[in-house]
Amino acid sequence: SLPQEWVLDQEGWALISPVGISFSLTSTERAFIVRLLREEGRRASHHGLVRVVGSKTEVISNPPGDWIITRLGVRLTRIRLKFNQGGTALPIRLIHHRGDMFAANCQVLTEPMRH
Repeated sequence: SLPQEWVLDQEGWALISPVGISFSLTSTERAFIVRLLREEGRRASHHGLVRVVGSKTEVISNPPGDWIITRLGVRLTRIRLKFNQGGTALPIRLIHHRGDMFAANCQVLTEPMRH
C-alpha cells in the first residue's frame, strides 16, 4: 500500500496528496504550509502564521486580534476549498486559541521532482 504521506515540492510550488494528486500553490498558500511544516510538531501559532501570510498591519498587532484570526481562518478555508474541489481533504487542524497544525506526515522536497 502507498505510504500515507504528503509531499511538498518547493521548487514546483505544489502539494501532492498521498494518492499522488498534485495541487499548485499560490505564494500565500505555500508560505502558510511551509511555516506549518517547519515548526516542531508541524504546528504554528496564529501569530507565526500571520507573520508569513499577513499584511504589515496584521503583523504589527501582537498578539493577533480576533479580526486577524478570522482573516487567517478565511485564508485557510480558501485553501481547504481548493483541495476539497479536487476530492482531497487537506489535513490542517485548528488548535483552539493556539494556531494550526498539519496533521499528517509530509516530506519536503527542495529539489524539483523528476517525473
